[in-house]
Amino acid sequence: ADWADDETDEAEADEPLTWETIPTNKSIAEAVYDSAVVHQCIRQGEFVGMVTHSGTGNHGGGLQKRKGRVWADPCYYNYRLASSLFGGTPVGVELACDTFSTETVFGEEMGELFGQLDPVEDAPAIDALAVVHGEPDGRDSDDGAVTVALVHRDARSDAIDVDLDLGAVGSVGEEATVQVLTADAMSARNTFEEPQAVTPEEREVPVENGTLSLSLSPFSVAYVTVPTE
Repeated sequence: ADWADDETDEAEADEPLTWETIPTNKSIAEAVYDSAVVHQCIRQGEFVGMVTHSGTGNHGGGLQKRKGRVWADPCYYNYRLASSLFGGTPVGVELACDTFSTETVFGEEMGELFGQLDPVEDAPAIDALAVVHGEPDGRDSDDGAVTVALVHRDARSDAIDVDLDLGAVGSVGEEATVQVLTADAMSARNTFEEPQAVTPEEREVPVENGTLSLSLSPFSVAYVTVPTE
């Protein structure tokens, strides 16, 4: 995700980051990052046998506790939503979208010890993955479905209007279930005072002639599930 060059609020662009504004493993930025990692692991096929959350990066599996109250970080909700991909057969996705580039080099001074992250050039603003549930040959098509996961990972752009053409999957239903995890800023997180500030929202979206449209806001992950007929 393009975290280093975030310019969504020009009035604060030159102000130093604080503990309240920096994206961490407890913020929505973690969920966006995790989604891209999960997608890449699925693309590796049998090379990756299991995906889990590193204890060094987010100890506790995304759950927080304080004074008898337990609440979940955005990454927890993302992994729960990502379970809709489990058991599906990955299918190819043809993606057409804008790209973004970064300029910052991370770890330049410590590169010899820990390595460094070079700038990214022309990365797709959206990361997309699709799986089909049911038998690939259609024998179990009565209770099959297709799930498309979309990640808006360009922190500097506005909402992106997405058109999904599911024609290649075959006959699909007339309504899709869309589950979205998003926030107004990449530093947004759940806290003791607001334990459900960042939680998934679900809605139904009509499908017309195998195509549906939705708007993907910044810092968001969306899971679109459409039944097949």
